[in-house]
Amino acid sequence: MKIILIGPGILPIPPKGWGAIEILIADQAEMLKKLGYDVYIVNDANKEKAIDRINIIQGDIVHLHYDEHIDWVKEIDCKRIYITSHFGYLSSYSTNSILFKNSFIFIFIRVLTKLIPQKITYLFGIDTKKRNLIEYYYIFKKFLKTTAKVICLSKEIENTYKNYNSKAQLTVFHNGARVDLIRYSENAKYPEDAICIGKIEIRKKQSYLQNINNIKFVGPIVDKKFNKNNRNYMGTWTRDYLFQNLTNYSTLVLISNGEAHPLVCCEALIAGLGLVVSEEASSNLDKSLPYISVIKQKNIYKKDYIYQTIKENIKISELYRKEIRKYALATFDIERLMKEYPPIKSIN
Repeated sequence: MKIILIGPGILPIPPKGWGAIEILIADQAEMLKKLGYDVYIVNDANKEKAIDRINIIQGDIVHLHYDEHIDWVKEIDCKRIYITSHFGYLSSYSTNSILFKNSFIFIFIRVLTKLIPQKITYLFGIDTKKRNLIEYYYIFKKFLKTTAKVICLSKEIENTYKNYNSKAQLTVFHNGARVDLIRYSENAKYPEDAICIGKIEIRKKQSYLQNINNIKFVGPIVDKKFNKNNRNYMGTWTRDYLFQNLTNYSTLVLISNGEAHPLVCCEALIAGLGLVVSEEASSNLDKSLPYISVIKQKNIYKKDYIYQTIKENIKISELYRKEIRKYALATFDIERLMKEYPPIKSIN
């Protein structure tokens, strides 16, 4: 059976450094090959070239991993086409439905964002998150009507599509990570330290958290407010270096205002770390577990509260390290997960 996985065409697959979608596609391809499937990766931003190659391969299954390629569905010659959105703010359409379900309000707000500077619209509650939702909405509407089967990265995303009366066939299948590549140690080398990993950008609030004690920061800097000379900044790590050294820490911190299903959380749990995450970054996690701490939206700008939560999580995670690893292997091992991959389950 031929399976074609389609990437954005922006970064190589696998990527040389950062690129969660590209890493996921590479890992899915590797696991599907292990299961005996004939797997192809098409990763070309040029629509004509990509579709020509896809149709020449004549795959039994085609899975698009890039939202902006949704229009390709109409031109792909395959009966079993799947698509996954990795847009970080997807579930926020449910909490902002008043803005988007009323066409008059939406058009009015959209015009405002085009005509008025962001600093002014921010005063009226139209922050960066809402701007992203507004800009993405035309793609979101296409997902509601697509003939492709939509694979949702979380139950929250599936419910969002249903809330907007999606006509598409929906299924939930969350991310996983490579247990065989991520080193695990029963004891952290830096047991009193947490780590924050990922592109340093406004959405993930690293600059706001930077002066909290006991947090190390890793990733390329996009947010100009982040001080690269701060002693807690560890620079940019390669993927291999990350997988070898992640287990040296006790807790992963991810305070983001928009995530579909962050791959880094899967990786951290596999490495034995506990989690301190925002509500928006908590999809697919068992929030009842003592080593998973979720910062509610009302507390997201209470720095002292976040600091205390991190301190408590570090202590707890040190005690539960073996349990963390066991939970991660049962829940986020991509080799195990891919045996339940919806496109092949629908045929077998």
